[in-house]
Amino acid sequence: MRASCAFALSSLFLIAGCATEDPVAFGDPANVVGGASSGSSAATGGSSGGSCSVDPSCQVRFSVDVFGSALSGTGKCAASSCHGAGISGLTLTEGDASGAYAALTTYTLATHGAYVVPCDPASSMLLCNLKVDASSTNPYGSCGSLMPKVKPSDAVDDAPLSVPQIEAIAKWIQCGAPDN
Repeated sequence: MRASCAFALSSLFLIAGCATEDPVAFGDPANVVGGASSGSSAATGGSSGGSCSVDPSCQVRFSVDVFGSALSGTGKCAASSCHGAGISGLTLTEGDASGAYAALTTYTLATHGAYVVPCDPASSMLLCNLKVDASSTNPYGSCGSLMPKVKPSDAVDDAPLSVPQIEAIAKWIQCGAPDN
């Protein structure tokens, strides 16, 4: 009973933290601790320090459902005007799912820790940092500068994610963030 109460309170705190109006400096190079070269791996618990077992039967595939569907393509995170240009120390390159996996699972923020926390979607800042289409609300709240975000002067249209895309990312994280 105590463990479930503690989990519920910690989850409530995380949700409240993501729902604040205080700006969270995601993408601010001064807050980045590591990047794709930091050497930690999400499959073994990443930089979260916790133990996590990867679910080999996870039906959500990073290369297809996370990177291929949600994070790459016109107006998405890997677009050349966004993280394809290496903005904020997080480089995602169109067509390079392996590189994107390494970049996302080792990206660390000084103020919040790991961007992706394997087996723990509620602690993964990636989820509340994503913009959903105007007809929906992100089930993980909102924190930082919501992405994908394009500058008004860009010729590329912003392509927010759908709730099913965000849920696919959450399921992938819940499965231990496998490199699949």
